[in-house]
Amino acid sequence: MPDNAPFPQPKTLSKQQLAIAALFIIAVPLTLVGWMAFGLQVKPEPVLDATLSTGVMSFSPDNTPQRTRIVPALVIVNNSPDTWGNVSASLNDQFFYYHREKLMAGEELKIPLEFFATKGNSVFQASSNKLKKVTLFAQIPSGARGVKEQEMNGVQIPTK
Repeated sequence: MPDNAPFPQPKTLSKQQLAIAALFIIAVPLTLVGWMAFGLQVKPEPVLDATLSTGVMSFSPDNTPQRTRIVPALVIVNNSPDTWGNVSASLNDQFFYYHREKLMAGEELKIPLEFFATKGNSVFQASSNKLKKVTLFAQIPSGARGVKEQEMNGVQIPTK
């Protein structure tokens, strides 16, 4: 190609072609979002077979008998035949606790209520906070997350 030859004319879209392309670019994602929102069947989370209650337990911060005290606790019993992993619980949808170990079938877990904290690190105080709702989350063997919600209706928490 000689140096003085004019550049080839670039290809451009006509007004009609540009309008169709813009409509296509907008319509396809909106259609996909609508299909995902209304067309997909959402499966409900499995319900955990557990017993949730409050009670008391002895607790020592450093495992010495001199510092052992009786504290209010959340009692979780795994009534299912399965072992659960990634067990976590929330009180009043505000205070959270994560249990590192697996919860075996039939096992009872007692968690001192003072172990529950907000994301801002405020601790649940049984004397000043009413327990209205407990939510339990755990990973079941299928890999799905199971949930159990229980209304406590401001139950009186035993302190001794």
